[in-house]
Amino acid sequence: MYDTYMSEEEFNNLSEGDEITVRKLEDLTHDFGEDINVPCGWSTDMDELCERTLVVDYIERGVGIIHAKGQDWSFCREMLEPKEGTQTISQEEVSHLWENMILGGNDDKKR
Repeated sequence: MYDTYMSEEEFNNLSEGDEITVRKLEDLTHDFGEDINVPCGWSTDMDELCERTLVVDYIERGVGIIHAKGQDWSFCREMLEPKEGTQTISQEEVSHLWENMILGGNDDKKR
C-alpha cells in the first residue's frame, strides 16, 4: 500500500533476530520517485530485495539504519513493510483525518 511503511515506534521496538520485509518496488517508486530517494539511499542493485524477508543483524538507532544478516546494504524504516498485525494508516488517511478533525471538515455537504 502506498505511503505505508514501518512506523518509528515499530522501528524502535526491533531487535536482533527480528524479521523485516522490504517493500514492493512499485510502492517505493510511487512514494519516493523513480530514483527511490529514501533517507539512507537506494541502489538499483537493491531492487531484487523487494518483497524479501530478511533477518535483522544489528540496528544503528541514532541514525535510523538497520543491517540485515547476509546483506551488504543498509535499510531505513521507509524501505520496510509494517509488521503483520500492526495497524497502519496511509498518508491519504492522515490527510483526510486532519481535514475532518483539525480543520473542521471539508466534506462538500450542502447546508
